[in-house]
Amino acid sequence: MDTKPAVAVLGLGAMGSRMARRLLEAGWPLRVFDVRPEAARSLAEAGARAEPTARAAASGARFVLLVVRDFAQAEQALGGPDGALAGLEPGGTIIVMSTVSPAQVRELERRAAERQVELLDAPMSGGTPGAEAGKLSIMLGGPEERVRRCRPLLETLGERLYHVGPNVGDGQSAKMVNQVLCGIHLAAAAEALVLARRAGLDQAMMLDLVSHSAAASWMLQARAPRMVERRFDELHSALALLFKDLSIVLDGAQALQAPTPLAAAARELYKAGMALGLGDKDDSTLIQVYERLAGL
Repeated sequence: MDTKPAVAVLGLGAMGSRMARRLLEAGWPLRVFDVRPEAARSLAEAGARAEPTARAAASGARFVLLVVRDFAQAEQALGGPDGALAGLEPGGTIIVMSTVSPAQVRELERRAAERQVELLDAPMSGGTPGAEAGKLSIMLGGPEERVRRCRPLLETLGERLYHVGPNVGDGQSAKMVNQVLCGIHLAAAAEALVLARRAGLDQAMMLDLVSHSAAASWMLQARAPRMVERRFDELHSALALLFKDLSIVLDGAQALQAPTPLAAAARELYKAGMALGLGDKDDSTLIQVYERLAGL
């Protein structure tokens, strides 16, 4: 049986930690790094090698999965004397699974190429349930041969792999389309539930009703139960991430001259949530913005 090559996972937040565990359970030799050492503890107990720097994690790895919050963290994880590019051997591959802009991921590709390292654009969707079950949807941007080499690894994490285009940046463009719907659907779920409360209706019953009607959406089914049950301490995806993603969408849409008025309105709601101190809370707390607007 073929021996799997070593994989490094940089970024062990809600998504990265679950993806790392999935790879470990599937038999991939795993090295992990996070700026918070405690984030790697349970993975190290399960058999992963927890490293003190991104460079150490990348050293000896064939693939480096980047699962960090934003472009600034991506630059920090890859660059500098302790970054992954300093440890990854020529011929290795960085797989960017974080959501950044198309221009930003192309800049990361340029820096990787200077070290004779390949980069695959591979943002994902499916939330923490998809990460745990290996059922993510992954949007791939890059040459066919590069995709082929990464496919066995990515098939461990994703149920659906979409090769959306031959260029790095195409994956992030596809993720923009996805995030338009995510951001608007989450806002719509919060708006509908506050309307139900104002009308004197039982929110739990209304959630069941709309979840089994034409109004259903993945975001409604994944987030609205936590809104109704007030389970805001379960961090699955921070509210600030959707604000960041919709900002990428609006910048990209402006460059493409594509109208996005609903995305613009939704971003203002996430901005309000951040002003209320909810940025690092689960994005289901967006309902609290609506509640304040409604005087509830």
